[in-house]
Amino acid sequence: VFQNYFSTFVRDQSSDTLQFTVFLEVLKYVERRRAFVIVSDDTSHGLVMQYCNDNDFASVAIINLGFPDIEQRDIIQELLRIKSSTAHAVYLHCDSKLAHFILWIAKDFRLIDENMLWILSEKSLHGIPNLYTLPSFIYAIRTERFASEDEFDRRQLMDSLSVIQKTFGSMDEREVRGYLRQPSDCHSSSAWNKGQELHK
Repeated sequence: VFQNYFSTFVRDQSSDTLQFTVFLEVLKYVERRRAFVIVSDDTSHGLVMQYCNDNDFASVAIINLGFPDIEQRDIIQELLRIKSSTAHAVYLHCDSKLAHFILWIAKDFRLIDENMLWILSEKSLHGIPNLYTLPSFIYAIRTERFASEDEFDRRQLMDSLSVIQKTFGSMDEREVRGYLRQPSDCHSSSAWNKGQELHK
């Protein structure tokens, strides 16, 4: 319904696919070839399978803990599975309540140390006001925040103009001359009419 009233919106979290890309890049950078991803819903599970199973660098095992009847012993069992594996990285892409619970059990199991890379998505960080309460050796994926809507709009405009500048900078002389040619009647062109509509 909100689309009827607002033409644009600003995300407060980066997209899942972008976060998965960052996660895989981090694995490649630190040369961890075996990892676990913990999710808490079927949608995230499907996205991780689609995104992570196609990579040619790391072997990623996916754990879905998003069942309504999930019990503490099920979570403990999965953490023991991670502990007994040869993996050296865990990515939490689950809700913050579950993520917080997993981290503290993992700490008790001595799964959180300098040898195991723990990465939290923004989804897992959402609703945790005091990040200093999390165990040490935890890394987080966070998007850049903006102090105001004006700052966001200014950055978007600068990025758009930068793309336009690069586009014109890559043109050859023939293309540039085409853009510089004066139209016979710009008021009758579709671009002019569209511009007028957007200006209203």
